[in-house]
Amino acid sequence: MINKSVRRMERERRKLLSTEKKYLAELKVLARQNNHSAAKILIKDLTRLRKQCDQYLLMQSQLKSIGFQVSTLQAQTEVNAALRGATETMTRVNETMDVKEIQEVMKQFVRNVEKMGVNMDLMEDALDNGESDIVGDADQAYEQLLSEIGLEIINGETVPTNKLRGSGEKSDIKNIEQQLQDLKS
Repeated sequence: MINKSVRRMERERRKLLSTEKKYLAELKVLARQNNHSAAKILIKDLTRLRKQCDQYLLMQSQLKSIGFQVSTLQAQTEVNAALRGATETMTRVNETMDVKEIQEVMKQFVRNVEKMGVNMDLMEDALDNGESDIVGDADQAYEQLLSEIGLEIINGETVPTNKLRGSGEKSDIKNIEQQLQDLKS
C-alpha cells in the first residue's frame, strides 16, 4: 500500500517536471517576444510548480521511511511470536524433564560406548590376524608362481633357478630353441 502511494507520487512528480520543462521553453519564447507581464505570471506558476515538486519528493521520502518502520515492526512482531513459542516449549520441557532419568540414560550411553570400544578393539585384532595370514599366503603363492616359471628370490632379487621342473618346461625349451634356429636360417 505504501509502495503504491510512493509510485503514484513519483509519477506525479515526473509529470510536474515535464510541465516545468514546457514552462521554461514557453518562458524563453515570451522573453524573446518582450512579453514580460505574461512571463512574470508564468514564472510565478513555475515557482509554485517547483515547490510542489519538492513537496512530493519530501512526502515520498517520508512514506518510504514509514514503510521501513512498518516492516521493522512486522519483523519484531514475528520475532516476539517466535520467542513466545520457544518460551512455552522450554517451559513444557522443564516441567516434564526428570534429571535423574537423564543421568541414568547418560550412564547407559557411556557403558554402551565403552562396550563398543572393546568390540572395535577385538575386531581390529581379528582383522590384523587375518591380514597377516593373507600376507603369508600371498608370499607362498608368489614363491610357487616363481618356481613354476623357473625363478626364485635370493637376497631380494629374482634369479633363474637351475632346476627344470616337469616335462612341460623341457618341451617349452625345445620349442624356443627350434624357433631360434628357424630365425637364424
